[in-house]
Amino acid sequence: MVDRLSEKQVLAYRRVFDSRKNNNNEVEYRVLAGVLTELGHEQTEEEMEEVFQCLDAYCPSGSVSFPHFLNLMACKFNTGGKVRDLLPPQMDEDLEREMREAFRVFDRDGNGYISQAELKHTLINMGERLTDEEIEDMMKEADVDGDGQVSFPEFCRMMYPPGS
Repeated sequence: MVDRLSEKQVLAYRRVFDSRKNNNNEVEYRVLAGVLTELGHEQTEEEMEEVFQCLDAYCPSGSVSFPHFLNLMACKFNTGGKVRDLLPPQMDEDLEREMREAFRVFDRDGNGYISQAELKHTLINMGERLTDEEIEDMMKEADVDGDGQVSFPEFCRMMYPPGS
């Protein structure tokens, strides 16, 4: 979806995003409405709540990274899509709860992402003996947005690919 954005749009989004980012190079939810307004996309409180709920699946820390921000902009404001389109495929509540529990096993530091080191450590503790190359390949396959870590939606897509 991000590929539908023009270079000019990405540069404008980057400029505004960078002006509001924190020390972690992310924009906190509390200033996101201002970012959207500055870009000409003023949102109601209800609309912002929907944005936050959807971003929570990717960015549970209360702030959004630039790749996820671009996904939001491409989906909600440039394609006529709905923010809900950012979420993983629908799954029943029991499966989602199980997936979140499994995700937490891998997300050892609780930051909402699985790093390559966390993946390796967890797999070793589970008795899996994989080479560093195999673990790197798993990360590359799961890390759809290329940020070097696996978010909950990416984890879900890896475990239950669309159409499975």
